[in-house]
Amino acid sequence: ELYLGQALLFGDSKVRRTAEQNLEGCYQKRLLETARYLWMDGLEQLLKGEYATAVETLNLASTKYEGWGWGINNGDIWISEAAARILNYGYNTNNGGSSKTKQQHFFAEVEQLMAKAKERYKDATWLGQNGHPWAFEITNALKEYRKLLKQNDKNAVASGLEDFKKQTTVWCVRVVQGTVPFPPKSNPRNSDDAEALKKRLPWAQQNDQ
Repeated sequence: ELYLGQALLFGDSKVRRTAEQNLEGCYQKRLLETARYLWMDGLEQLLKGEYATAVETLNLASTKYEGWGWGINNGDIWISEAAARILNYGYNTNNGGSSKTKQQHFFAEVEQLMAKAKERYKDATWLGQNGHPWAFEITNALKEYRKLLKQNDKNAVASGLEDFKKQTTVWCVRVVQGTVPFPPKSNPRNSDDAEALKKRLPWAQQNDQ
């Protein structure tokens, strides 16, 4: 963005026109990158047990570019948010208490996320017969969770949540490490500030000589 901004202010009108033609594409790329980094942040929050925060972060990531991200093509952000919502519901809301309405709303939210993710990965035959492996596990876990809540067996529900928590930890680590079927590990964010980046500009280097 810094270099594009410099080009927009450049004295040569041809350079300015070229820069203006790249504004839209640059903005779209930034949105995809933002979604990718927010996704990573949300997964780290999941690993720390910050479930409510993870739900907010992953939801924000999905809204940046309709569930897409830099290298994220199979609904992975929505799948991650679904896992976060299950853990947040189980641990931070006491499984919704005794409210049937809250339970129905929770299951509807998670199922909607999984449906949107499936729409993205349904044609990815390379994922195998069951589709996205993390989505497959979450779908099965959600069915079991619903059954246990109906049985009102608190010990079984608690045990099931712990198992799901462990599974989620494994999947989060796989994502962070860039294990298939997830996108390759992302490069570290550039920590240089604007002044440091300005010094890399050709004319800035010439002035220093």
